[in-house]
Amino acid sequence: MKKLSSSNYEIVRQLFAEDYPNLPFVHGLIEGVLPGEIFVDNTSNPASCILVSAASYVFTSGISTSQEMRSCLDLLKDKAEIKLVLPELGPHEAKTLGLVPTARRQYSYSNARPIELKNTSGYEIRSIASESFFKECIWFDLMDTIFGGAENFLQRGFGCVFWDADSGIIASEAYGIPSKQYVEIGTVTHPAYRGKGLSTMLCNHLIRHISELGLRPIWSCDESNAASWSVAERQGMDGKLNYNFYNRTMD
Repeated sequence: MKKLSSSNYEIVRQLFAEDYPNLPFVHGLIEGVLPGEIFVDNTSNPASCILVSAASYVFTSGISTSQEMRSCLDLLKDKAEIKLVLPELGPHEAKTLGLVPTARRQYSYSNARPIELKNTSGYEIRSIASESFFKECIWFDLMDTIFGGAENFLQRGFGCVFWDADSGIIASEAYGIPSKQYVEIGTVTHPAYRGKGLSTMLCNHLIRHISELGLRPIWSCDESNAASWSVAERQGMDGKLNYNFYNRTMD
């Protein structure tokens, strides 16, 4: 595989269909919104490619044979942790390659539209608009890695929180990882504030804002994370896709 010049990233967009998982990440990398590298079999007319994010996420297309899969993993040998989307790979073969499959769900709006939920939390919604406030957030390290730095997140990402003014605590956080068409939604709630429906209300605020901008929200999480996918379902998302992350962590 050959490393593709960033000026030619758009050439691989056609390799990722509309039903490919985590399209906000994929398109974000292609569009230069998110940092990463792209490798292809042919720099002028690629039939297969590997998108490597600055975080642990890796996305492939056209990688179908065992030899190609092993070459892909060899390319990633120095990456401490990978969460790989490789649609052609099955769970049984994954284990022979030293990968652990994690079942995932993805939600989107197919025929439905975002619903409107009232904020009955009693907490103020604040945008994440400064680096100092961003650094107070639970997911600062994760988002900082995905975006390649706080400056890029503040310029291009979406983020808001429920702020408990009485205690000075960020009760819940919601994020949007964007491309020009899609936005991946993510959320985390402070342990002391869980079980109150805060993520549902806060994400609804963010999803409606994103939709008003003409962008399409996408929600993905582990199959085992019922707390997360139940929030997506309460947003009225009616499109569902099942897929796998293939995980590898270096000892």
